[in-house]
Amino acid sequence: AVFRKGISIEPQASVRVAITADSWYRLKLNGRIVNDGPARGWPTHYKYDVLDLTPYARPGENEIEVVVRYFGTGTFHQVPQMPGLLAEITIESATGTAVVATGRSWLASAAPEWRLDTPKISIQMEPFEHYDARETGTRGWAAAVEVCEAHDGPWQGLSERDCALLTWEPTSAKAVIRTQAVTTKEEVFCFAAARMTHPG
Repeated sequence: AVFRKGISIEPQASVRVAITADSWYRLKLNGRIVNDGPARGWPTHYKYDVLDLTPYARPGENEIEVVVRYFGTGTFHQVPQMPGLLAEITIESATGTAVVATGRSWLASAAPEWRLDTPKISIQMEPFEHYDARETGTRGWAAAVEVCEAHDGPWQGLSERDCALLTWEPTSAKAVIRTQAVTTKEEVFCFAAARMTHPG
């Protein structure tokens, strides 16, 4: 799924976000990728990231966008509980502090360009990311659904990431000669017992 929220930011304001998801998120502000996460953790001590959004923000209206994937099968990094996104944006400016949390004021849409039910990379890792850019048509935005309050959900002992964030190093292509849809040539067999015995 994709979630988005418009936020208003005053000049010289500082902006940060505390964010996590079950099972994976990619955060963008004004179209620029900020981070992927969260860090590994277990349901009894789930991790969230604290990110400085100030370098990505601009005075006036801004748009935050979060792509969320739910794996539905365990990895050696986490045990999925249920699909969910938790985020809290704090904006500090000369006129005070504003807090924007995930809830019904956010918009949500399915993301068909990310294929569901892909095989796992390995027993230790998450399912493959299968992205089809041909499926990025018009989104059907609707109000996000609140499934629970942050501390009432299955993600307990929420604590900040205790290892360093990975870094992004954007690299531009020198030229695009041609593009085409590609398919894998090998066969992959992966039997996710939890999903097979408990569909959905």
